[in-house]
Amino acid sequence: MDKPGSGNISITLQQASEYLERSPSTIRAYIHNALRKGVFQRVQNDGNGKYHIHYTSDVKLCVRLGIGLGAIARAPMNRVSNLKFLAAEATAEAIQKRSLHHAAKQISKTNSDKRIPDLDKIFTEVIGSEKSAGRGYLGMGTRCLYLDSSFVPVGGKQETIADSLDRCRSTVNRRLSNTYRLNRHLPLLQKRQLAIASEMPTRALPILRDEALMSGNLDEFNFAQRHFPKNVNGHLNLFMAHTNIYNCSDIELTRQRHKRSRLSRAFDLKKLKKSETAGTSAS
Repeated sequence: MDKPGSGNISITLQQASEYLERSPSTIRAYIHNALRKGVFQRVQNDGNGKYHIHYTSDVKLCVRLGIGLGAIARAPMNRVSNLKFLAAEATAEAIQKRSLHHAAKQISKTNSDKRIPDLDKIFTEVIGSEKSAGRGYLGMGTRCLYLDSSFVPVGGKQETIADSLDRCRSTVNRRLSNTYRLNRHLPLLQKRQLAIASEMPTRALPILRDEALMSGNLDEFNFAQRHFPKNVNGHLNLFMAHTNIYNCSDIELTRQRHKRSRLSRAFDLKKLKKSETAGTSAS
Protein backbone atom coordinates (compact mmCIF):
# COMPACT_ATOMS: atom_id res chain seq x y z
CA MET A 1 0.00 0.00 0.00
CA ASP A 2 3.02 2.27 0.50
CA LYS A 3 3.69 2.88 -3.19
CA PRO A 4 6.09 5.84 -2.71
CA GLY A 5 8.14 3.74 -0.28
CA SER A 6 7.92 6.36 2.49
CA GLY A 7 8.18 3.82 5.30
CA ASN A 8 4.89 4.97 6.83
CA ILE A 9 1.37 3.66 6.49
CA SER A 10 -1.99 4.45 8.09
CA ILE A 11 -4.47 1.61 8.29
CA THR A 12 -7.52 0.69 10.34
CA LEU A 13 -7.89 -2.60 12.17
CA GLN A 14 -10.88 -3.35 9.95
CA GLN A 15 -8.88 -2.82 6.75
CA ALA A 16 -6.02 -5.01 7.97
CA SER A 17 -8.50 -7.63 9.12
CA GLU A 18 -10.08 -7.77 5.65
CA TYR A 19 -6.76 -7.83 3.76
CA LEU A 20 -5.19 -10.54 5.91
CA GLU A 21 -8.43 -12.44 6.61
CA ARG A 22 -7.67 -12.48 10.31
CA SER A 23 -9.64 -11.30 13.31
CA PRO A 24 -8.96 -7.83 14.80
CA SER A 25 -7.51 -9.45 17.93
CA THR A 26 -5.06 -11.40 15.75
CA ILE A 27 -4.10 -8.18 13.96
CA ARG A 28 -3.34 -6.55 17.34
CA ALA A 29 -1.11 -9.52 18.19
CA TYR A 30 0.66 -9.13 14.81
CA ILE A 31 1.32 -5.45 15.54
CA HIS A 32 2.68 -6.28 19.00
CA ASN A 33 4.99 -8.98 17.61
CA ALA A 34 6.16 -6.71 14.77
CA LEU A 35 7.14 -4.05 17.30
CA ARG A 36 8.90 -6.59 19.52
CA LYS A 37 10.87 -8.08 16.60
CA GLY A 38 11.78 -4.70 15.13
CA VAL A 39 9.72 -5.05 11.94
CA PHE A 40 7.86 -1.89 13.03
CA GLN A 41 9.85 1.00 14.51
CA ARG A 42 6.90 2.89 15.97
CA VAL A 43 3.11 2.48 16.06
CA GLN A 44 0.63 5.19 17.03
CA ASN A 45 -3.02 4.38 17.73
CA ASP A 46 -5.36 7.33 17.28
CA GLY A 47 -7.94 5.72 19.57
CA ASN A 48 -10.47 5.16 16.79
CA GLY A 49 -9.07 1.89 15.50
CA LYS A 50 -6.61 3.54 13.12
CA TYR A 51 -2.90 2.79 13.35
CA HIS A 52 -0.08 4.97 12.02
CA ILE A 53 2.82 2.57 11.45
CA HIS A 54 6.48 3.44 10.86
CA TYR A 55 8.22 0.28 9.69
CA THR A 56 11.84 -0.76 9.32
CA SER A 57 13.30 -0.99 5.82
CA ASP A 58 13.78 -4.54 4.58
CA VAL A 59 17.54 -3.98 4.12
CA LYS A 60 18.01 -2.78 7.73
CA LEU A 61 15.88 -5.65 9.00
CA CYS A 62 17.93 -8.21 7.08
CA VAL A 63 21.19 -6.78 8.48
CA ARG A 64 19.81 -6.84 12.01
CA LEU A 65 18.61 -10.45 11.71
CA GLY A 66 21.61 -11.60 9.67
CA ILE A 67 19.51 -12.97 6.79
CA GLY A 68 19.36 -12.47 3.01
CA LEU A 69 16.47 -11.11 1.00
CA GLY A 70 15.63 -14.39 -0.74
CA ALA A 71 13.15 -14.33 -3.63
CA ILE A 72 11.42 -11.00 -4.29
CA ALA A 73 8.14 -11.07 -6.16
CA ARG A 74 5.08 -8.97 -6.94
CA ALA A 75 1.70 -10.54 -6.22
CA PRO A 76 -1.95 -9.43 -6.25
CA MET A 77 -3.25 -7.90 -3.01
CA ASN A 78 -5.85 -10.66 -2.65
CA ARG A 79 -3.03 -13.18 -2.11
CA VAL A 80 -1.52 -11.33 0.85
CA SER A 81 -3.48 -13.42 3.36
CA ASN A 82 -1.54 -16.50 2.23
CA LEU A 83 2.02 -15.21 2.50
CA LYS A 84 3.46 -18.59 3.51
CA PHE A 85 2.22 -20.13 0.28
CA LEU A 86 3.39 -17.13 -1.76
CA ALA A 87 6.86 -17.45 -0.23
CA ALA A 88 7.04 -21.12 -1.27
CA GLU A 89 5.90 -20.30 -4.83
CA ALA A 90 8.31 -17.38 -5.26
CA THR A 91 11.24 -19.38 -3.85
CA ALA A 92 10.45 -22.35 -6.11
CA GLU A 93 10.40 -20.10 -9.18
CA ALA A 94 13.56 -18.23 -8.13
CA ILE A 95 15.52 -21.48 -7.65
CA GLN A 96 14.12 -22.76 -10.94
CA LYS A 97 15.27 -19.59 -12.69
CA ARG A 98 18.78 -19.96 -11.23
CA SER A 99 18.92 -23.56 -12.43
CA LEU A 100 18.08 -22.44 -15.99
CA HIS A 101 20.87 -19.86 -15.86
CA HIS A 102 23.34 -22.41 -14.47
CA ALA A 103 22.38 -25.02 -17.11
CA ALA A 104 22.88 -22.46 -19.91
CA LYS A 105 26.35 -21.58 -18.57
CA GLN A 106 27.36 -25.24 -18.32
CA ILE A 107 26.20 -25.99 -21.88
CA SER A 108 28.07 -22.95 -23.20
CA LYS A 109 31.19 -23.82 -21.21
CA THR A 110 31.36 -27.43 -22.44
CA ASN A 111 30.09 -26.74 -25.98
CA SER A 112 27.48 -29.42 -25.39
CA ASP A 113 24.69 -30.13 -27.87
CA LYS A 114 22.24 -30.60 -25.00
CA ARG A 115 19.14 -28.41 -24.78
CA ILE A 116 17.31 -26.55 -22.03
CA PRO A 117 13.53 -26.95 -21.74
CA ASP A 118 11.70 -23.77 -22.71
CA LEU A 119 9.48 -23.45 -19.64
CA ASP A 120 7.42 -20.61 -21.09
CA LYS A 121 6.46 -22.74 -24.09
CA ILE A 122 5.93 -25.80 -21.92
CA PHE A 123 3.27 -24.09 -19.84
CA THR A 124 1.66 -22.04 -22.62
CA GLU A 125 1.83 -24.46 -25.56
CA VAL A 126 2.74 -27.97 -24.48
CA ILE A 127 0.68 -28.65 -21.37
CA GLY A 128 -2.89 -29.45 -22.31
CA SER A 129 -2.15 -29.25 -26.02
CA GLU A 130 -2.77 -32.03 -28.52
CA LYS A 131 0.44 -30.89 -30.24
CA SER A 132 2.59 -31.61 -27.21
CA ALA A 133 4.71 -34.14 -29.11
CA GLY A 134 7.60 -32.81 -31.20
CA ARG A 135 10.62 -30.58 -30.60
CA GLY A 136 11.84 -33.17 -28.10
CA TYR A 137 8.62 -33.13 -26.05
CA LEU A 138 7.59 -36.78 -26.20
CA GLY A 139 4.32 -36.52 -24.35
CA MET A 140 2.37 -35.29 -21.38
CA GLY A 141 0.98 -37.31 -18.49
CA THR A 142 -1.13 -36.26 -15.54
CA ARG A 143 2.05 -36.04 -13.45
CA CYS A 144 5.06 -36.02 -15.77
CA LEU A 145 6.32 -34.15 -18.81
CA TYR A 146 8.26 -36.64 -20.94
CA LEU A 147 11.31 -35.28 -22.79
CA ASP A 148 13.87 -36.95 -25.03
CA SER A 149 17.50 -37.44 -23.98
CA SER A 150 18.68 -34.21 -25.66
CA PHE A 151 17.41 -32.14 -22.70
CA VAL A 152 19.18 -31.34 -19.46
CA PRO A 153 17.18 -31.33 -16.22
CA VAL A 154 16.27 -28.00 -14.61
CA GLY A 155 14.32 -26.99 -11.54
CA GLY A 156 14.93 -27.07 -7.82
CA LYS A 157 14.55 -29.82 -5.24
CA GLN A 158 12.03 -29.29 -2.47
CA GLU A 159 14.91 -29.75 0.00
CA THR A 160 16.60 -26.72 -1.58
CA ILE A 161 13.39 -24.69 -1.36
CA ALA A 162 12.96 -25.77 2.27
CA ASP A 163 16.55 -24.77 3.13
CA SER A 164 16.03 -21.34 1.54
CA LEU A 165 12.89 -20.78 3.61
CA ASP A 166 14.35 -22.37 6.77
CA ARG A 167 11.49 -24.84 6.85
CA CYS A 168 11.31 -28.62 6.73
CA ARG A 169 10.70 -30.42 3.44
CA SER A 170 7.25 -31.71 4.48
CA THR A 171 6.09 -28.11 5.09
CA VAL A 172 7.21 -27.02 1.62
CA ASN A 173 5.66 -30.15 0.11
CA ARG A 174 2.29 -29.21 1.62
CA ARG A 175 2.51 -25.60 0.46
CA LEU A 176 3.24 -26.67 -3.12
CA SER A 177 0.70 -29.52 -3.12
CA ASN A 178 -2.40 -28.88 -5.23
CA THR A 179 -4.39 -31.39 -3.16
CA TYR A 180 -3.55 -29.45 -0.01
CA ARG A 181 -4.34 -26.16 -1.74
CA LEU A 182 -7.65 -27.42 -3.12
CA ASN A 183 -8.88 -28.29 0.39
CA ARG A 184 -8.07 -24.74 1.48
CA HIS A 185 -9.53 -22.98 -1.57
CA LEU A 186 -6.13 -21.64 -2.66
CA PRO A 187 -5.03 -21.08 -6.28
CA LEU A 188 -3.69 -24.27 -7.87
CA LEU A 189 -0.20 -24.37 -9.37
CA GLN A 190 0.74 -25.38 -12.87
CA LYS A 191 3.44 -27.98 -12.36
CA ARG A 192 4.89 -31.12 -13.91
CA GLN A 193 7.67 -33.50 -12.96
CA LEU A 194 10.36 -33.70 -15.61
CA ALA A 195 10.98 -37.22 -16.92
CA ILE A 196 13.91 -37.35 -19.35
CA ALA A 197 14.53 -40.37 -21.57
CA SER A 198 17.59 -42.36 -20.57
CA GLU A 199 20.22 -43.46 -23.06
CA MET A 200 20.07 -46.91 -21.47
CA PRO A 201 17.64 -49.50 -22.92
CA THR A 202 14.66 -50.57 -20.75
CA ARG A 203 16.17 -54.05 -20.32
CA ALA A 204 19.02 -52.48 -18.33
CA LEU A 205 16.69 -51.43 -15.49
CA PRO A 206 16.73 -54.75 -13.53
CA ILE A 207 20.53 -54.88 -13.79
CA LEU A 208 20.80 -51.25 -12.60
CA ARG A 209 18.60 -51.93 -9.57
CA ASP A 210 20.34 -55.22 -8.69
CA GLU A 211 23.76 -53.55 -8.79
CA ALA A 212 22.49 -50.71 -6.60
CA LEU A 213 21.15 -53.18 -4.02
CA MET A 214 24.38 -55.15 -4.00
CA SER A 215 26.52 -52.04 -3.60
CA GLY A 216 24.70 -50.94 -0.46
CA ASN A 217 25.25 -47.34 -1.57
CA LEU A 218 22.21 -45.15 -0.84
CA ASP A 219 22.99 -42.67 -3.65
CA GLU A 220 23.22 -45.50 -6.19
CA PHE A 221 19.97 -46.98 -4.88
CA ASN A 222 18.14 -43.64 -5.17
CA PHE A 223 19.58 -43.14 -8.67
CA ALA A 224 18.25 -46.56 -9.75
CA GLN A 225 14.84 -45.94 -8.15
CA ARG A 226 14.39 -42.75 -10.18
CA HIS A 227 14.40 -44.79 -13.42
CA PHE A 228 11.17 -46.27 -14.72
CA PRO A 229 9.85 -47.69 -18.02
CA LYS A 230 6.97 -45.86 -19.70
CA ASN A 231 5.09 -46.24 -22.96
CA VAL A 232 4.70 -42.74 -24.37
CA ASN A 233 2.92 -42.23 -27.69
CA GLY A 234 3.34 -45.89 -28.58
CA HIS A 235 7.07 -46.06 -27.77
CA LEU A 236 8.49 -47.79 -24.70
CA ASN A 237 11.39 -45.86 -23.16
CA LEU A 238 13.35 -45.84 -19.96
CA PHE A 239 12.91 -42.49 -18.21
CA MET A 240 14.61 -40.85 -15.28
CA ALA A 241 12.47 -38.75 -12.94
CA HIS A 242 13.78 -35.31 -12.03
CA THR A 243 12.44 -32.33 -10.08
CA ASN A 244 9.13 -30.59 -10.60
CA ILE A 245 8.89 -27.46 -12.70
CA TYR A 246 6.44 -24.75 -11.63
CA ASN A 247 4.50 -21.92 -13.20
CA CYS A 248 2.95 -19.60 -10.62
CA SER A 249 0.88 -17.44 -12.92
CA ASP A 250 -0.13 -14.67 -10.51
CA ILE A 251 3.32 -13.78 -9.17
CA GLU A 252 6.16 -11.98 -10.92
CA LEU A 253 9.77 -12.28 -9.79
CA THR A 254 11.72 -9.02 -9.62
CA ARG A 255 15.52 -8.78 -9.57
CA GLN A 256 15.91 -5.73 -7.30
CA ARG A 257 19.63 -5.44 -8.04
CA HIS A 258 19.98 -2.07 -6.31
CA LYS A 259 18.38 -3.35 -3.11
CA ARG A 260 20.51 -6.51 -3.07
CA SER A 261 23.62 -4.39 -3.68
CA ARG A 262 22.70 -2.14 -0.73
CA LEU A 263 22.29 -5.20 1.49
CA SER A 264 25.64 -6.62 0.38
CA ARG A 265 27.39 -3.31 1.17
CA ALA A 266 25.64 -3.12 4.54
CA PHE A 267 26.83 -6.62 5.45
CA ASP A 268 30.38 -5.76 4.34
CA LEU A 269 30.32 -2.60 6.48
CA LYS A 270 29.01 -4.53 9.48
CA LYS A 271 31.75 -7.15 9.06
CA LEU A 272 34.39 -4.41 8.79
CA LYS A 273 33.18 -2.67 11.96
CA LYS A 274 33.13 -6.01 13.79
CA SER A 275 36.72 -6.79 12.75
CA GLU A 276 37.87 -3.27 13.75
CA THR A 277 36.19 -3.64 17.15
CA ALA A 278 37.82 -7.03 17.65
CA GLY A 279 41.20 -5.57 16.71
CA THR A 280 40.82 -2.72 19.19
CA SER A 281 39.84 -5.13 21.97
CA ALA A 282 42.84 -7.35 21.25
CA SER A 283 45.28 -4.45 21.30
